[in-house]
Amino acid sequence: MHGEAARHQARLVECAGIQGGAKAFWSAIDAIFAQSAGNGGGLPGGTLDFPELDQARLEKCAKDNELIDSDIKLDIDIARSKGITATPTLVIRDNQTGACLTTAWLSK
Repeated sequence: MHGEAARHQARLVECAGIQGGAKAFWSAIDAIFAQSAGNGGGLPGGTLDFPELDQARLEKCAKDNELIDSDIKLDIDIARSKGITATPTLVIRDNQTGACLTTAWLSK
């Protein structure tokens, strides 16, 4: 996994969701894909250009929200335990059957 740059981006996405709801969460993911240098390079200037939200509040949340940080660390631990080694990876789970698909197959 790409380390701190990817974790910071994950925190930004979670904080966008807190600030603006589900629509902002998914829009922030799109913005990350559009703006990130990729391969651990992070965002230009280290921040997400997301004018729909309060930028200062978004950055403060990403830096100071310990609950989000612990959730992301837990997600990383779970991903590693399931053999996921790349970002981004999306896991789609059927809540009725428990069956899962990951986006890892898309890169093959």
